[in-house]
Amino acid sequence: MTKSPEPPGYPRINYSNTRRKNKNGRVPLVVTYNSQLEELRKTAKKLHHTLHKDGRLTTIFPDPPLLCYRQPPNLRNFIIRSALSSDTQKGTYPCNVRSCKTCPHVRTTDRIQIPNTQQDYKIPGTFTCSTSDVVYLIRCSKYPVGGVYVVETRQKLKARMRSPHD
Repeated sequence: MTKSPEPPGYPRINYSNTRRKNKNGRVPLVVTYNSQLEELRKTAKKLHHTLHKDGRLTTIFPDPPLLCYRQPPNLRNFIIRSALSSDTQKGTYPCNVRSCKTCPHVRTTDRIQIPNTQQDYKIPGTFTCSTSDVVYLIRCSKYPVGGVYVVETRQKLKARMRSPHD
C-alpha cells in the first residue's frame, strides 16, 4: 500500500476533509442565501408531513428536503472577472491545420471592404477556417470587377468550401 503524499507545511486535517456525495437520499433544495430564508427552512420542515398524505410522494420524499444555500452575488463578483482575458486579435486567420485546403485562400485581416460601397468594415471577432455560423465573401480573381459571392453558412467554413455550392 502506498502512502499518499502530504503537502509540506500543512497539517493533515486541512487537506484530508474532502466533500462526500449526499448518500442519505434527501432531495436538495438549492436557493440563493438571504437572511430571511430561515423561515423557509422552518416551513419546509413543518409542512413536510403533508407530502406523506399521498403514498406516491412518500416514496419520493421520505425525508424533508435538504436546504442548500448558494452564495449571493457580491461586489467582488461584479468587479473582478473570473476568466482571463483573451489576447487573440480580432480578424480573419487561417486555422493552420496541415490538411486544410481552405487556409491558403483565407486573407489575414482585421477589416474588410464592402465591394459596392467601398465602405470599410471592422471585423468584430476572431474567425478561422474552423469557425461555424459565418458570413463569408469570395472574390473572383479572374474578373476583378463584380465577381463577388456573399454567403451565410451554419457549417464550418472549411466544410462549406469542400461541399458542392448552390
